[in-house]
Amino acid sequence: METFGQTLRRLRGTRSLRSLAGLTSFSKSYLHDLETGRRSPYRELVQALDEALGAGGQLLAAYRPDEHDNGPEVSPVLEETLRLWDDLLRRRDFLLTTTATTAATGLAAFPSLPGGGSERLAAHYELHEAIGRLGNLRGAPGSFELTLDHHDNVMTWYHATPPGAERSRIAALASTTAGLVAFARFDIGQYSTAHRGFREAAGLAAEAGDISAAANNIGQASRVMGVLGRHHDALNLADAAVRTAGSSAHPAVRSWLHAVRGYHHATVDHPDAAYADLDAAWSLLPQADDGAKPVYIGYLDASELSKWSAHTRNQLGEPRPALAAATDAQAQWPGIMVRGSAELHVAAARAHLATKDLDQAITVLTHAATIANSTGSVRNFRTVTDVRARLSPYRDHRSVAEFDEYLLTGLGRP
Repeated sequence: METFGQTLRRLRGTRSLRSLAGLTSFSKSYLHDLETGRRSPYRELVQALDEALGAGGQLLAAYRPDEHDNGPEVSPVLEETLRLWDDLLRRRDFLLTTTATTAATGLAAFPSLPGGGSERLAAHYELHEAIGRLGNLRGAPGSFELTLDHHDNVMTWYHATPPGAERSRIAALASTTAGLVAFARFDIGQYSTAHRGFREAAGLAAEAGDISAAANNIGQASRVMGVLGRHHDALNLADAAVRTAGSSAHPAVRSWLHAVRGYHHATVDHPDAAYADLDAAWSLLPQADDGAKPVYIGYLDASELSKWSAHTRNQLGEPRPALAAATDAQAQWPGIMVRGSAELHVAAARAHLATKDLDQAITVLTHAATIANSTGSVRNFRTVTDVRARLSPYRDHRSVAEFDEYLLTGLGRP
């Protein structure tokens, strides 16, 4: 009888591991370990692979659940959250709106970093920060392949390490790199693989016993559902993230999660809950810069919370407070966060449009479109087109016609 790994290898045929990895949120080294029997799969991964390969259930039939767990004990709340998440993934209908795109770069893969133990971990974290800064500055065209290669490198190290304390520390690193890969996929419109990637990252964080990272990735996944218009699912995930974080997650993570959940509350017309979450986010902010802020939430500051305040106020139909919040955010926004600044321009455009200031709305929306295009952000370009749809009643207005001409001839979708 074939093992699971042998079945996977047979069904993969001539397809490369890298191409198969591109259809899922898992690294080629992890898939290689599945084929060679060094790693055991879990059902959600098997289902994703079965569908990616068009195997018609053959891979699922070869799946026999792993009966051992070498990781640390997972908190009951996080365990419940991961079950909820897996149920959401099984429903699959939200994947129909996935947009696939690619981003090519001239950056080559790099060899394994030298050293071992804490020295090697520190080097990887430094590299992760550098890649993250590059992504914020140049977007997917400047960092996508490098992001994937770094995570693959980390996962190779993770799979080669036997269970124990060192593997748990590597799992924490892998959760961080997996989260960055997932966000990169989210940004270029690969919503299905992004969602699964955040699930992978949360699972690695759970293995490492890192509640902050697990909660952060659950919160990031809620954003994917929000972009897809699945607002109640988004709110459920955000609720789960806040519960997972509890009072033990880092204050920066808890602050950001409240800001995100506040926005999701606004999308389902829960104004009181939205205001309460914004208040909670701001009250936690002074504790965020304690010298131990995790690298994946390093961007959390007053400008980030102002951005979410603007989104939330717009959603609640309060354009003037939204515009004030967007203006505050722009005044403090870090210059290196180029990609994220598109969100601020979109928030300001929505507020200007709601107050019938069409010319100013078009001006800032043009800035957003330019940034989204230059950074290859399908996610941000999607929000630009959403605002453009609201301009339909004014399509004969001169500035609207000029904006449409700019989109058609001056840009081209990322």
